[in-house]
Amino acid sequence: MADSCHNYGHLVGDTVLKTIADTIKVTLRDYDTPGRFGGEEFIAILPGTSGEQALTIAERVRAAVSKLEIGLENSSQVSNVTVSLGVANLVPTDSKAESIIGRADKALLKAKQMGRNQVVLGD
Repeated sequence: MADSCHNYGHLVGDTVLKTIADTIKVTLRDYDTPGRFGGEEFIAILPGTSGEQALTIAERVRAAVSKLEIGLENSSQVSNVTVSLGVANLVPTDSKAESIIGRADKALLKAKQMGRNQVVLGD
C-alpha cells in the first residue's frame, strides 16, 4: 500500500484502499462485519467462526485482492496489489477487544515478516 502512494501518489493510494475495502466487503459473508481500522489496515468480525474457518475466509480475501487490476484515469494500472492478513480467535479470557486485536496484529506482523501476501493465524 505504501508503495502505491510512493510510486503513484496519494490519489492512487486512496483508490487502492477503496478498491481493497470493496473487495473485502464482497468477499466476506453477509453476516460478517468489515471495517477500516487504521491508515492502511482493515478489520473484520467473523461471528461464529473457528480459526480454521477464519483462515479460509482470510485466504479468500487475500486471493481476491491479489487478482485486482485497478484502473487509473490515465488508463495505466497498478499491478501486484497484495495484502497480508493476521487472524485471531476470540477466547474466553479476552475481557477487552485489545486482546484479540493484539493477537491479530502479531499474526499480521508475522505474515509480513514471512514475505507478505500471506495469511497467519495468531496464538
